[in-house]
Amino acid sequence: MTEWPDIQCEECGELVGENGFRIRYESLLMPATVYEPDYYGWCLIHRPETAEAEKELLEKVRKGPREDWLDMIRQGVRKRPGMYLDNSDQVINLPEELTAEEKKELRNLAIDAAPGKSRKE
Repeated sequence: MTEWPDIQCEECGELVGENGFRIRYESLLMPATVYEPDYYGWCLIHRPETAEAEKELLEKVRKGPREDWLDMIRQGVRKRPGMYLDNSDQVINLPEELTAEEKKELRNLAIDAAPGKSRKE
């Protein structure tokens, strides 16, 4: 059984309690001896009303803030630009959630990082 610390609601700051919606998130990016799990919660008033809304919150917590998520994608594109460009220099293998502007940015980043490639707007 998980022991929960006092968790404040992400929306209003009230204590979540046992009937609120709580998430204990453990990142596997660092050795288990170094990190502490992150806790998130929503009180009875602000908790998700449906299972789908709960899934959306879990996904949001898993990905972290959008800019951090985009930075991880940018790092991947810089390291392996060929994975993200097809033969006609169009972007491939990117998450569907990206906007057209973000995809264009990542395409340009991949072209700039790929040897022998140049942008054709």
